[in-house]
Amino acid sequence: MLMSSGKKKLIIICVSVLLLAAIGGGIVFVALSGHIGNPRYQFGKVEYYSTADGSVITDSYCYSDDWFLGKATEENDSLALISMQLTATVGDDDPDGTGVRFLNELGFEETGFEGFDVDEPEQVSYLWGRKTIGSGLNKSTLVVIVIQSYSSDKEVSKMAWTQNFTVNGDEETDEFYSYSRCIDETVDGVEKLADGNTKYWIMGESRGGALTNILAARLGDRISRAESHIFAYTFEAPCTVDYTATKKLEENYAYIHNYICNEDIVTSVPPWNMTRYGTTYILDSRDSNAKLPSELQRMGSPLYDVTQSEYYGSFESEYIEKVTKAITDEIPNRADYSKDRTVTLEDPDGGEITLNYNYQDMLVKLMGVVFGDQDLKSFGSTLLENKGALIGMGLNLLMGVTLGSDSRLLQVARDFKSYADGSGIELPFTEDEYFGFFKLAAPIMIDASSGISIEGMGDFNMFGSLSPLMNLGESAKALTLSHHFDAVIARLKIRAGIPEVAGFDVSAGGDSAKEIEKALNSSKAATGSTDCRGVAWMTFEVEEGISGAYDVTLRLTGHRCEDDFEFTIEGEESISPLEITYEDGDCVIRGTWDI
Repeated sequence: MLMSSGKKKLIIICVSVLLLAAIGGGIVFVALSGHIGNPRYQFGKVEYYSTADGSVITDSYCYSDDWFLGKATEENDSLALISMQLTATVGDDDPDGTGVRFLNELGFEETGFEGFDVDEPEQVSYLWGRKTIGSGLNKSTLVVIVIQSYSSDKEVSKMAWTQNFTVNGDEETDEFYSYSRCIDETVDGVEKLADGNTKYWIMGESRGGALTNILAARLGDRISRAESHIFAYTFEAPCTVDYTATKKLEENYAYIHNYICNEDIVTSVPPWNMTRYGTTYILDSRDSNAKLPSELQRMGSPLYDVTQSEYYGSFESEYIEKVTKAITDEIPNRADYSKDRTVTLEDPDGGEITLNYNYQDMLVKLMGVVFGDQDLKSFGSTLLENKGALIGMGLNLLMGVTLGSDSRLLQVARDFKSYADGSGIELPFTEDEYFGFFKLAAPIMIDASSGISIEGMGDFNMFGSLSPLMNLGESAKALTLSHHFDAVIARLKIRAGIPEVAGFDVSAGGDSAKEIEKALNSSKAATGSTDCRGVAWMTFEVEEGISGAYDVTLRLTGHRCEDDFEFTIEGEESISPLEITYEDGDCVIRGTWDI
């Protein structure tokens, strides 16, 4: 029982942290009490896009200007984490949107957008910010570049995906052609943001990560001491440069940090001995896969449901190896990808036929269709309903792969084209290009090891041989799991570690007690907070309950509770078991005290 002047009152003034440990870099905070003036770390809340369903997730972050005072070449998983969170805030050029709000909270009052209003093939859209960090000899300008890596706009997605498949151009280049062209149009503008002694913080995911990779390399070739002036972080980026093109890629560009999952097929392409500038870190592992579901659940991510699927963690690497092998078997080197092909084969209708196609041109067209305005979902549903046509194409696909029959694949191409033309949709492909698509895709779609015989095959039984389009079904969601913003952020949290709190004891005394006592006496909720740089990271709420008891809630932003977490008031424990939950990025502790 806690007493004050013989009356049942709860007086809260200061919260003493017994132990806050495990922030990246191994820094430990001990006995932080009362109001924090100007700590090295700022904890706060951030809203960002979930690429799983377009919803907005509320999460917590940790940030420090001090990260940019050291070497950019040093691994900093905590800086990587907030870089990915910041990347996930930029889906458009809304001046009042999540990206600008986040930068403002981090101290970047000067912000702007570039490239969002440009409708060009070489378009790179990014949010930038600028502020001063450090003091004295350590004073510098920090310029942040957040390359747009997600958009719900169909035209933006269409442009981005056509770039993703334009690996080669008219002129030979060691770099991924379309990405390189994009950066040629961007690097000058980024460099002009410099103001005196300037440091750059650059980030992006997927295509945005590939653009970040080349931008950071190109910028590093222009300025001196790049190893301490460019902090570049890429996530789930495709490969960007030929491995043999530049000697010592890791040493020369060690300030570029690439975080990838091996089970994400995007990070495995293009496959022809291509890599990325800088150092690569692998996010997925047995330990990471095991912890990922609970991390997604704490974040409130819709991807948590995907991890509860029977397919989660069961086939990703095997499938990616299969896709990579199918591509390289058909297209053994990068030059072959964009060359004009001519093949002569037996026509299923009799005689011979000559076909002409180009894989790069065909796939770029395909991306324009997939991310264009046509209702492909309706077409797909109609196709699935036509069991006869689907089974016929499936059988020819199976025979085409198992017997090595191009004539069977040509028949699939013709059947598909005929069905598409009769469905009222307009697809910009010739019969030759349809053949080229199935020639490349059939070995990926067919799993001849399934052992299903043709005899007795009814309805869709045969599709045990089709992978992933049929026999994986819903598992396609699991195949793309590791490429989503939510999953990358969750894995980075696992890798970086979140500060853990061992316990708190709330003490009485001080000026703040008067205000809280006054609120309690008037039966109103009492609140208080501990903040850093004006951002509250620890808040408490006190409400009068029943029979003289008081309900107390602590909210910790950017922190976790240790397994044996203790919370006491003047040494007294809660009369009910502590309830610990995670809500909107906060660790929330609730208890009741009989005062």
